[in-house]
Amino acid sequence: MDWTLHVLLLGLLLPGLQAFKPLLGNSITHREITKMAILRKTTEVCQALAIAEGRDFRIPTGRLSASKVQRACSHNDGSLESAVNFKASIMTIYLSNAEVDVIYRLSDRHHFKGEDFTGSRALITDGMASIKANVWKENFISARFTLGKICHTLQDFYSNSNWIELENKHPNTNLIRPDEIGAGKCSHGGFFDCTSQPDPIAGINKDDDGADHGHLHRAAAAMAVDATMELLEDIRGAAGEKNFLRLMGITHSSVLCFVIDTTGSMSDDIEEAKRVSFSIIDSKKGTQDEPSSYILVPFNDPGVGPLTRTRNSDIFKQRIDALSATGGGDTPEMSLSGLLLALSSAPASSEIFVFTDAPAKDVYLKSTVIALIESTKSVVTFFLTNPLFGRRRRDTNSKSRLYQELAEASGGQAIVITKDMLDQATDIIVDSSTTGLVTVLHVVRNPGGTDYFSFTVDASMRNITTYLTGSSLTFSFTSPSGVSQSSSASDGPLGTIKVVGNLHTIRLDTQTGLWEIRVTSTQPYTLKVTGRSSIDFVYNIVEDLVGSGSDFTLKEGRLRAGGSGTLLLSVVGGDSSQ
Repeated sequence: MDWTLHVLLLGLLLPGLQAFKPLLGNSITHREITKMAILRKTTEVCQALAIAEGRDFRIPTGRLSASKVQRACSHNDGSLESAVNFKASIMTIYLSNAEVDVIYRLSDRHHFKGEDFTGSRALITDGMASIKANVWKENFISARFTLGKICHTLQDFYSNSNWIELENKHPNTNLIRPDEIGAGKCSHGGFFDCTSQPDPIAGINKDDDGADHGHLHRAAAAMAVDATMELLEDIRGAAGEKNFLRLMGITHSSVLCFVIDTTGSMSDDIEEAKRVSFSIIDSKKGTQDEPSSYILVPFNDPGVGPLTRTRNSDIFKQRIDALSATGGGDTPEMSLSGLLLALSSAPASSEIFVFTDAPAKDVYLKSTVIALIESTKSVVTFFLTNPLFGRRRRDTNSKSRLYQELAEASGGQAIVITKDMLDQATDIIVDSSTTGLVTVLHVVRNPGGTDYFSFTVDASMRNITTYLTGSSLTFSFTSPSGVSQSSSASDGPLGTIKVVGNLHTIRLDTQTGLWEIRVTSTQPYTLKVTGRSSIDFVYNIVEDLVGSGSDFTLKEGRLRAGGSGTLLLSVVGGDSSQ
């Protein structure tokens, strides 16, 4: 019997010369490869789930986008379900993919370079084991970051080896399995590769159309897409369809997340948290607005937790019903520790509600909490009910300022009220648990003054609500048709105004066009306008990495005041192709 030996050859790259370079003509990038694979595999999983449940499934037509796939996975029912979480998950994965070219640019095994084939394969298989473990623990954020990194290494194999030159028609399945494979090496090619000078001339570089083997660039990219889909299929097989879709950010509603102070003075607050959570669960059960999961984090002093995270509303009811107000003593409590646990456990872009009547004892966690708020893009709203927060203006500013800063950093609010007002202020929780909720305008003013703001309402918007949080303020609205209403008119031609503590809620009649708001205040305040729409956007602060083998990566740290930065923004919904 005759045998033909195909030796697998690995490219030798110099630092900074990685794979699938961006912005070079029509070349295909790691970002596009990752996005295409996720969209295709997610569509397949949603179709399989629909068939298993006896539902019809309409495969999206034309070029796939997050909006099209989300709509198909949402049963094509025309609901206001936003693809923002799905798109945010995709962006997290491919930005993590890009970081490999920065953090590990000198590591052979992260790029299938040189002779470290075994090390590269181990990175993939170990990473897959970590992803599966994190999915079962519902640590989806960690799983997405790991997924992006191992996808980069896997995709580099098809650019930096001669798998395509050997005329293979399918991905190398052994890369995602712990099998022993022999490997050789070869010239990667390029001007700086000294191995490309003697025979064999040039190398196997398929990073872009202009590389040594650039004529095979598209074949390598297509194979990398198929290989990424194969990896995703393996994860889906271990996690199951529903957990796989949660990993991808395909959600059908919001998460109800409460962080509750359980020290001795909190009995009224706990009872209100029970009432509002039970009301949401009972009224939205079986509807498109039913929360997809429930998270509860009680905190006392010094204890925090235990964390409850469940998709079963009855279990959540039992856990929150079992809360009681005990202990404490000294006024400050471990509120930031409780919030930190919630932020670490909730999905990205969650709405988190904190109930407390005491300042924070663990102020040293402030920077960590802000960093996690920024990375997860979760919104935190505080209900502050102790008279210490509102007896005098100086007390309010000094004791609630930390909570106000955290709320402002997240796009949430710090609502200062008395305990007997609490039941009037929790409408905001009900509002936030509706599907398709988007923020139209959010501004923070410190110090206060007189300011003019505007926002546009298009035909996709409905249920326009404005929240003004602050004291000693007056305001007026002007509609697109020129009709005005001031804060002195609680029920006027444009809508109804409700005042509870320092929170002013204005439910506006929906008119398309340009709205204007005039606010006058002697104190700091926040202004937030929300509505329901199928159109939203996802953003990240990034750094441009042209020439490093990737296109963008997440920017480390915060932007400096007065400096410049790059915003990577994607619109989702409507006719968007993103």
